[in-house]
This record gives sequence, structure tokens and C-alpha cells, in this order.
Amino acid sequence: MNEKELRHISAQIATIQTKLNDIKRNVSHLNKDVTNLNATANRWKGAFGVILIFGALAGWLITIIFKMIKGA
Repeated sequence: MNEKELRHISAQIATIQTKLNDIKRNVSHLNKDVTNLNATANRWKGAFGVILIFGALAGWLITIIFKMIKGA
């Protein structure tokens, strides 16, 4: 390998390391968010499930309404 190829490989490795650090940071934030979500769900017990069901039903109804409007 010549010096140009080595510089190119080094640049690629540096890019990969930067992207890995970004991924690590994002996963860390995601873990914190999931922990907070679990704590909230445990605090609310059944109410959390009820809210999720209502949200799913609302989304389902809105989808049906938009499909009907779009098809008309």
C-alpha cells in the first residue's frame, strides 16, 4: 500500500469512529428515555395501558376517515 491509500483508510477509520461515538451517545439517550417511560408506566399502572389503547383507537379511526375521504 502506498501513502495515499493509507491516508484514505485512516480517514475512513476516523469517520467510522465518529459515527460510532454518535451511535453510542444516541443509544445512551434512548436508554434514558426508555427508563423514564418504564418509570412512568409503573407509576400509572393500568392508566398507561388505557391511554395507549385510546391513542391506538384514535389513530385507527383517523386512518379510516382519511381513507374514506380520499376514496370519495
